[in-house]
Amino acid sequence: RGRRVWRRDQPVGRNGYKPSALRSYRDSLRLRVLDELGDRQFAQITRGDLQRLVDKLVAQKLSASTVQCTLLPLPAMYRRAISLDELNVNPMTGLKLPAIRGGRDKIVTPQQGRSSSTRCLQRTTARFGEQRSTPACAAASCSRGCGRSLT
Repeated sequence: RGRRVWRRDQPVGRNGYKPSALRSYRDSLRLRVLDELGDRQFAQITRGDLQRLVDKLVAQKLSASTVQCTLLPLPAMYRRAISLDELNVNPMTGLKLPAIRGGRDKIVTPQQGRSSSTRCLQRTTARFGEQRSTPACAAASCSRGCGRSLT
């Protein structure tokens, strides 16, 4: 009660975007894009301008995901401008973006898994005592408490 939950059947805004997407786009533009390109006319921004922005963000040691999310609003904006015949070419086409490399998945050997499971069980026993020290409790506690997931 009092909490709004987004449902799949809930209509999107008149422009076809959910309010959270629009907020995300606005924040992304405000944080990194407008400082670099905000003084230029939208139709005057070239692929070279965008590539220099990408290169600058990469030089600032931002992750590939952050760079791509920073530019996320632009394709939608350019599609709209092209559909209104305000632009003929999308400068995002052919842009060289950094590749996102999956750094979160780690494949462990069965031995490493057993070792991790044992450490989590020991932590849970130390934290909660014997009555909550089942493997299931250890797994739940460990994945929340120390950042390791056992599944």
